[in-house]
Amino acid sequence: MQQDFTLVETQEDLKQFAETHHHSEWLAIDTEFIGENRYQTLLCLIQVGSEHGSFLIDTLKINDLTPFLNLVIDDRILKITHAGENDYRLFFELFGILPSSIFDTQLAAGFVNHDYPVSFQKLLDKELKVKLGKDQAISQWDRRPLSARQLQYAIDDIRYLRTLSDKLTKKLERTGRLEWAQEEFSKWEKESHYREEEHREFFRNKLTGRMSEQSLVMLMRLYQWRNQEAMQRDMPREKVLAERILTEVAMLIPSGIQTLFNNRRLPEKTVARHRKLFESLMDQPATPEEKAVIDRIPKIRRTDKDQDMAADLLFWLIRHRCSQLNIAPGLVLRGSSLKKLKSQPSYQAIELLSGWRKDVLGETLSSWLENSYHISVDQHPDGFGIRIRTR
Repeated sequence: MQQDFTLVETQEDLKQFAETHHHSEWLAIDTEFIGENRYQTLLCLIQVGSEHGSFLIDTLKINDLTPFLNLVIDDRILKITHAGENDYRLFFELFGILPSSIFDTQLAAGFVNHDYPVSFQKLLDKELKVKLGKDQAISQWDRRPLSARQLQYAIDDIRYLRTLSDKLTKKLERTGRLEWAQEEFSKWEKESHYREEEHREFFRNKLTGRMSEQSLVMLMRLYQWRNQEAMQRDMPREKVLAERILTEVAMLIPSGIQTLFNNRRLPEKTVARHRKLFESLMDQPATPEEKAVIDRIPKIRRTDKDQDMAADLLFWLIRHRCSQLNIAPGLVLRGSSLKKLKSQPSYQAIELLSGWRKDVLGETLSSWLENSYHISVDQHPDGFGIRIRTR
């Protein structure tokens, strides 16, 4: 059934929208955007639901979104989203704003016996017995006019959010977990949550542990060059120079430019096109700043069996604790933290040592996380025994 909505597509329309919602208690918000084949994500549409109805803000036709953005930062208005982190991240990247007073149904659901992350469709089905399709999720949102199916899809993404948030809020209050959820929401209101770590791609490259200092410096410089090129040409980084090629070049070029031409895994045309760049980057001596970045590469060692078993057991105990409390394990511990627990004996999952997560884990598990640990398994005639001790 087609829902009524108001299309906001002029500056005057947006001004009127903002005046209407200046004293609103809540806004349900979603966005449609396109990130493929671009360096900067293109914001195509903003959907807003409120006590005044449903609204579609056409961001391709309105140059100044300030009237809407002022509502997002207004702490008197509750902003309701589902998986809204990407929406807020986009607002921060494009406009430099931070949301305030937020409620996210995906995060909230993780505290009350739902998976995390849970899809909007699955959550609606379970909580409200509403079934929605996702056939327009990767639609051409930058084309105009929008089709009837696109418009319906856009409205569906916001029209149930208030009802859903009210139901989840009651469950959170009933279980005494509303403050836990609010603590998690508040992270999305901080600038540090959206600031990308400098040299992020460099630190994520899994082959840095195999590289010489020369190769690491080259790798760092290639990432910086690729990012600048992608920004200037408004195209994906991978299309400027593929990650595989970039890494291969960094590893081989200390042996000379001819090594690149002789490598069958490197396209000869690519090497020839960028030859002067590669040689120029390689000829420059490493700076103190670059050496300081290299020193920050985590010292990973091969895990021993005890360390590996201890991390797996710890992860299992955390999942068991979450199961007892009907909290999604993925909300408590990320998979990346488990990998670090296995590979870095000195690593501490800092996010587990404070706030609501520490309350969930309890004193015993928290103490285990705060200390280095050792596990041993003893076999007895009547079974097995597991001993855990801190180092």
